[in-house]
Amino acid sequence: MERIDHFVTWRPGLTWSCAVASIIMATGLAALIGRDYWQNNRLSQLETSVERVGNTIMSQTISGTLMGAISLTGLTNDEIKSDGMSRTMPNTPKINRLFETICAAFDAEGVFVGDADAIIRASWNRNDAPVTGVNFTYRPYFHVAMQGTENVYAAVGTTMNQRTLYFAAPVFAQPTKTTPPIGVIIARTSLNRIDRILAGIPHIAVLISPQGVIFAANRQGWFGQIIGTLSPERLKAIRNFKQFGKLFEISEPTPLMLPTTHGIHSFEGKEYAVASTPIHWNDPLGDWSLVFMESLEETVSKQSILTAALLSGAITATIALLLITLLRSHYRQREASEKIRNYAQIQEAHARQKEVIATLSLQLQQSDNTEALARTFLSGAHTLLGILQGVLYAKDAGGKLQLVASYACETQPPARLDIGEGLVGQCALQQSRIMLEATDDVHWQIHSGLGEAPPSCVVICPIELNKNLVGVLEMALPERPSDDQEICIETMLPMLAMNLEIKIRHEAAYVSKQNEPHLTEDSA
Repeated sequence: MERIDHFVTWRPGLTWSCAVASIIMATGLAALIGRDYWQNNRLSQLETSVERVGNTIMSQTISGTLMGAISLTGLTNDEIKSDGMSRTMPNTPKINRLFETICAAFDAEGVFVGDADAIIRASWNRNDAPVTGVNFTYRPYFHVAMQGTENVYAAVGTTMNQRTLYFAAPVFAQPTKTTPPIGVIIARTSLNRIDRILAGIPHIAVLISPQGVIFAANRQGWFGQIIGTLSPERLKAIRNFKQFGKLFEISEPTPLMLPTTHGIHSFEGKEYAVASTPIHWNDPLGDWSLVFMESLEETVSKQSILTAALLSGAITATIALLLITLLRSHYRQREASEKIRNYAQIQEAHARQKEVIATLSLQLQQSDNTEALARTFLSGAHTLLGILQGVLYAKDAGGKLQLVASYACETQPPARLDIGEGLVGQCALQQSRIMLEATDDVHWQIHSGLGEAPPSCVVICPIELNKNLVGVLEMALPERPSDDQEICIETMLPMLAMNLEIKIRHEAAYVSKQNEPHLTEDSA
């Protein structure tokens, strides 16, 4: 967390670049998600629509009233079972009235009944002559009905060359379906109802046969086109089945690369939602398919997608701004806390330093002589400044520098030095501080009171009281004194000068007092 808020605070350019990139990514991702959401929403609605229309088609065909009427007729009507199957008296008035009534009631084009040999024994057509005596054994609906199964068969008529729906139901000898069928009753209708249903669909709607041929569509010219590629084997199978009459005897169906599987597909350069539902007509080749295709460019609102994307970008930008502000505020708070902690540590160190200096001052005042004073001071300097070595010289009555004490010196420093002799003497002569530092590319041997050692930093300070030289202090430090150490040195030197001067005078007075009796005797 600390690295993150530090980066956000000190790398504003990169931070805002990352934020802008995040906003762009969020906007693009929202656009994609929004597009997928609306497309899937439209696809779901399309699925509901195609299932509803498929149920409507089923309710008007295989589950419709016409199928129910002929199924009940084949099961219970004795005239169908007797006169309808007669080989000597076809198309009796009773049979004609029955068939005409069925056609009138259910808008059928014709009704006919065939025996077990697939010979039409009685028929009635609304606009054409009866087809009594015709053999229709090639029609699959006959074989399905003779197995006791009702079915709807869509085909192109061989005589009229029109799209037709054939409703076929078995005729039973007894009013029960447990006996074998003795014939088949068929009702024929046009495809007008299905065409009207598909015409009311606002998007592409097609009814496809099990062989992949479009049988009905709400697009002009799509009837008779085949879905997918057309191979010679596939064309031969379609022709042999004769479901489409003479439509493909000379010409070949035009392939149409229409997607029929569920999902989002590209067609004619546009994206479409595709949904389908099976139509169960008991066709021997399988289920028919009702397919809906909706252009997503027309139904999916680009404005909605853009609005969602911009809203997501705005939210991301707000979050990014708040996050950056929060991280920067956290960094400033942490930095302020760090400063307060450092300040408290400095104040605490200063307090400890003042306490040590006060203790040292008291110890200096309680020292018995100059040597004890010097040793106490050097020991305190080690505690406060971390000196590695130290030497203290005092100026004697003869104007020379007298060694008072040393600290951690490997060799004994010179006992006396003249003013101007060596670095210590130069410091006393100039009464100014001398500081020497060792560097990586410059090396030297220092001839000082510490001998000939190369310390990292050597500080030689004059000890003055009222601008009068009292002595010289030489210290070897591990590194250049810090600002706090400089202040400490400036505080300690006057304290040393005053106590050293007092001790020197006290010792001088004591020596003078001790020498007075001898002077008196000599005078006598």
